Amino acid sequence: AQIPVYVPTDDLVAWYRFSSNWESETSLPDGISYGAVFGEDRFGNLNESARFDGAQTVDLQAPLVPFADPFTIAFWGRTETFEGHREFLHQNPAPSAMYLGTRPADGGLRAGDDWQATGASVPLNEWFHLALVRTTLNAFIYVNGQLVAEKSSPLSYNSAIQNTVLGNQYGNYSEY
Repeated sequence: AQIPVYVPTDDLVAWYRFSSNWESETSLPDGISYGAVFGEDRFGNLNESARFDGAQTVDLQAPLVPFADPFTIAFWGRTETFEGHREFLHQNPAPSAMYLGTRPADGGLRAGDDWQATGASVPLNEWFHLALVRTTLNAFIYVNGQLVAEKSSPLSYNSAIQNTVLGNQYGNYSEY
């Protein structure tokens, strides 16, 4: 497999297809699944997306989110419930933890300990495209290509270097 032509590759650090395997399409190591399974993608294709229910994770075996440099994280997602906190990914532990997920009840987005109340949300039971962008001065959240939240300062994360993990919160928290 290869990176599709529609994916910009300038400064691309990682790209994972999650199409029946956890392989990286870049020079990074492949992800390691701890019980994660494949599900139906946004086009109805079976085994073409990662599916998490809190008991499984995928360790991407590298710290993909820089703690000081600008970055963009973007992916297609779908949330089937807003019960409890849900995390799409995490990297470093508290204090100043890096994670991207939702709050209970309303699907409000959280972008780490530094930006827990973004004012943005994702839809329930619908596919959405989510992008978190951090520049040296600001942070932005886009849902389905629309700017939905802006922070007038850069996100601050601790400098602990841990692997990026999909599907849960760091530590022994029950957030996923």
